[in-house]
Amino acid sequence: MSNKQNDIWEESQRENLITIIKDRIEYGKKYRLTNLKSGWSKTESGECCDKCKMINPQNPLQALTNCKNPFQLKETCECHLPFRKVAEESIQATLNNILKKLV
Repeated sequence: MSNKQNDIWEESQRENLITIIKDRIEYGKKYRLTNLKSGWSKTESGECCDKCKMINPQNPLQALTNCKNPFQLKETCECHLPFRKVAEESIQATLNNILKKLV
């Protein structure tokens, strides 16, 4: 590949990366920060409190998430919501920093 072709390919890849990052930022703003109740991994949710910690999971979703209350229903607890908000805000900040360096 010639230098000119390589430069064009690299610029195309850079533009694709910028688009992917922008799309993820918008997705996070639209869906994740507005709904802290579903669609979160255990890593993004933080530790369970005593009310939602699983000991012997029966339900497959609860076993997968290791949480009695993965959708954070008020009747049980809402212990994960603050952690999820901070996690997404941190993801957003990191993506914005990467984007600034690329643009």
